[in-house]
Amino acid sequence: RSGFSFSGKSGSDISPPLSAQHGARAVRCQVDRTGLRYLRDDCKVVTDVRDGELEVSMRYLVVVLLLVGCSSSSNDDADDVATSVDVMADVGSDSVATEIFADIAVQETVVVPEIVADLPQIEEVALDLVPEIEQPPEGLAFDPGPYGIVPWDKAGPFVLPTTRGDWDFEQEWGYGKDSYIFLSHAKGYDYVDQLWASSVKEMIKYSPANVHYFFMSYDQKAIDYVTDMETKVQAVLDAMEPWEKQIWEPRFHFVTEPAHLLDNWVGQIGKTYGYFAFAIDRLQQFRELGMLVNITAGNVASLRQVVYEVNYFNYEWAREQELAVDEDVVTNVTLFAEEQFGGSKIVEVDLPDAETMAGFDTLVVDLTMHCSGNFDKNCGDWDYKSALYLCDVDDPAICNTEIARWITTYKRQGRWVTDISSMLAHLQAGGTRSFRQDNSGQSYLTTLNFRFSNREKGMRPVAVQPLWGGGGFNLGYNPGKEPIDFEVPEGTKKVEVAAFITGHGWGSDAANCAEFCNHTHHFKVGNVEHVKEHPVAGTGLGCANQVKDGAVPNQYGTWPLGRGGWCPGLDVPPFLADFTAAAKPGSNTITYQGLFQGKDYEPQPAQNPQGFGAQIWMTSYLIYWQ
Repeated sequence: RSGFSFSGKSGSDISPPLSAQHGARAVRCQVDRTGLRYLRDDCKVVTDVRDGELEVSMRYLVVVLLLVGCSSSSNDDADDVATSVDVMADVGSDSVATEIFADIAVQETVVVPEIVADLPQIEEVALDLVPEIEQPPEGLAFDPGPYGIVPWDKAGPFVLPTTRGDWDFEQEWGYGKDSYIFLSHAKGYDYVDQLWASSVKEMIKYSPANVHYFFMSYDQKAIDYVTDMETKVQAVLDAMEPWEKQIWEPRFHFVTEPAHLLDNWVGQIGKTYGYFAFAIDRLQQFRELGMLVNITAGNVASLRQVVYEVNYFNYEWAREQELAVDEDVVTNVTLFAEEQFGGSKIVEVDLPDAETMAGFDTLVVDLTMHCSGNFDKNCGDWDYKSALYLCDVDDPAICNTEIARWITTYKRQGRWVTDISSMLAHLQAGGTRSFRQDNSGQSYLTTLNFRFSNREKGMRPVAVQPLWGGGGFNLGYNPGKEPIDFEVPEGTKKVEVAAFITGHGWGSDAANCAEFCNHTHHFKVGNVEHVKEHPVAGTGLGCANQVKDGAVPNQYGTWPLGRGGWCPGLDVPPFLADFTAAAKPGSNTITYQGLFQGKDYEPQPAQNPQGFGAQIWMTSYLIYWQ
């Protein structure tokens, strides 16, 4: 946990978070699965040693539609970040009564990098070359319902009066290719004023093209506020190249009637919740948007932060398509099905028998942590460790074998699908086994499944040898980590270390270890060494940049900051190190060290100590594949 609390009614007095120096970086060259694709001729990929990310330099720009290309419509959220404010309101006919909790106490400071992303000017581009956003091959037909206004309910039909005429959701439904963002103004609220005053240009700059933005107002003279915003947006559009304007102009909508007086379910949202922002995702689900405050750049609400949600919806869409494709080849075992509990809970399940288990080479764990009523406001406040443990065969009450790990969100809901295939070594016997799910002391509506499959890897994990645990990260950490001898079983095709490693502790020592420092972990067999390091730890955007990998965006805390091996609202996949080439027949020895800046860590006291001391939470195994 990172020393983060809430009080007060606005974000104006949020103290800035952790200090970080980033190099400026150019637009990334990568494939965007869902949005507009640009091909830059002569893309030159170079490694920026300052932050380990890729940069792109380019001489000129040509617009084409490709399945593979270099995209300025990036799915990663590159260079500024936000958290979220708990916004709940009762809406009357004239006003919105809203309480915003955003008094954030954090001791660090952030230096936000300057973005270098100016594109060359294009003198002439034929409009018939303007690409269209791809429709999925089979698309997603408009869902016939039932519909609702609880998060994750299917969003029903509606028609909105806009400055360009009526907009009909069902008629305009994009077959799953688009998200829909709704932003409402309410007079007298700093949070909303900041949001609407922020840069539309920056929002468009980072936004994928597969989104529609709707601006509404709770005020009686809603038309005045939305037309002011329309003028602001239009000025940005008019400054674009013609082809780019043609793409974006149809994706902005300005609703002329007060949001809470609309005669449809969108109006019901206004009357019931008074949300300043909500969305419909690509799966046609009603969604909350979290806190749209940028803690790394002024601690003010920003339209730029909405883009994180759009990127997250794109990540979710891709994940759902992959899961759907896999469904015919996967054996599902359910541990929990929408069970609300806090702390730990043990469950007994029937795995396939040993013969069937021998046919699997892949194990994926699928965890959903929703909150009471499916509302973010009912989620736990803190970023705690959550883990799944296998219980002993002889005594199912002893459950200490960790096989999966996550970090909970700051007051938001999430789902994570994680490959833990190495953990199959623990489960080869199959049959009835008990598992303990630790929800961290905070209560979640929990759904957890195992997904077993055969991906024709030619081998499977069959045996496991425990290695080391973690401990307090200081001069006493390494002396207790003695070398471990092992012999490779006959018929083994791969020898692999699988380890869950996360660093915790902040504010107590000058290096801010081990949550915000780059501690490194060195595993060695013979002359072969594998190192797990954490270069994003202590950076202002290290976790925000992982939204594309499933980090839940716009949480109600310091979610953007890079951590040592984890992020709030993200799974912790096992670190895997292949020692097959180093492990010889007969006796072998494996060693391990945890270091900081290449040596044993000797904490130096912080000038104004707070938080708690550095710790490494580690579970590690040696896995044999046959």
